[in-house]
Amino acid sequence: MRSQVARLAVLVAVLAAVAGGYGYWRWLNSPRYALQQMVIALKTRDLDRLLFYLDLPSIVSHLGREAAEDLAQVLPGSPEPDAVERFGRRVLEKLARAIPPKAVEGLIPLIKTGMEKYLHNLSNAQILGLAAAVSTARIEQRGERATVIFADPKTQEQFRFEMVRDPADGVWRIAALPYEDLKRLVKQEFK
Repeated sequence: MRSQVARLAVLVAVLAAVAGGYGYWRWLNSPRYALQQMVIALKTRDLDRLLFYLDLPSIVSHLGREAAEDLAQVLPGSPEPDAVERFGRRVLEKLARAIPPKAVEGLIPLIKTGMEKYLHNLSNAQILGLAAAVSTARIEQRGERATVIFADPKTQEQFRFEMVRDPADGVWRIAALPYEDLKRLVKQEFK
């Protein structure tokens, strides 16, 4: 009888360890874990660690396309655009989609410099706010892609971005920021 109880206890312990290990592995391979690592990078002012979780070429390229589409929307035009105006808008949109990789690469050092300055000027209150936002963020995962949605606790205004799991190393990285959300955030941050 005692040997059966001992075997059952060992089996339960092994199953608990396997379940706990699996849960820990899933957390390590989740978008939320990557977000938490970014907050740690902010706390320690570690730009390289922060950049590890950002796919800057993808972010810049995505923002460039959306900015060109935004520009096409605000160009003066008649309520009923003629063929020339429609052609001009299509050219702008195609130009934005065809931003050469070299142009994107040229922007990255400027972005890194700006991020470094911003990182060193973050207050502890801002970092704590970001940590809280990561904890409460809604994450909608679809396979190797995830949409992360932060809501401002005061205004309930949302900020969202896309993360992609890198097939090479399994790390989740921010790959796209919606232009409109980023524009609104920059206006709030740098009033």
